Amino acid sequence: MLKIMLNTSSSLQGALHESLNPIEGGFQISVPNNTKVAQKAIQRAGRKLTGLGLTSFELTGDWPRENQYAFAQATLLPDSGRTILFSKALNQEDAEWLDAHISALTFVRTLVNLSPEALSPRTLAEMSANWIENISGASTKSRIIEGEELLEHGFSGIYEVGRGSERPPVMLELDYNPNEDEAVEFALVGKGITYDSGGYSIKSSEGM
Repeated sequence: MLKIMLNTSSSLQGALHESLNPIEGGFQISVPNNTKVAQKAIQRAGRKLTGLGLTSFELTGDWPRENQYAFAQATLLPDSGRTILFSKALNQEDAEWLDAHISALTFVRTLVNLSPEALSPRTLAEMSANWIENISGASTKSRIIEGEELLEHGFSGIYEVGRGSERPPVMLELDYNPNEDEAVEFALVGKGITYDSGGYSIKSSEGM
């Protein structure tokens, strides 16, 4: 496992590129002392390390939570065999923040890398519901509305768009309510697409 140390310095302000230098047992990443610039530089360094075929990293020394997450964004991929031992020099709040972000990153990338054959609308809804319920526990309730049942609830748009597939369209309803007696304050609406040809067969080159 390679040790990866992080050095941030005001002397590197305005630098266009990060510095990646070998040290005993690993590498040191030197980046500007600017949060947003540093995170992008850390991601570039992470991609360079994985480009060398390296797969196992230990973040040692002073690694703020955002910088550890930036390194993970550049290196962690499902089924890549890559592992990171994150720095323990975090307080409980920061450690929980990092764990939550890494969990979300891993979950989303797992979904994205699944083929349409493996990830049907029903599977996507079930995996999403299970993941969220595992995080929130009894505070979240889920309901899956599928196929013809969508019409019964007035969701004709989802039904009409998805009925051309042999796999019926699905709507996932998630209700997060830590205090069961409270009324709904707001709702978030999203869309998940498991397969889309983009209409290549009916669009002209000029219309693309």
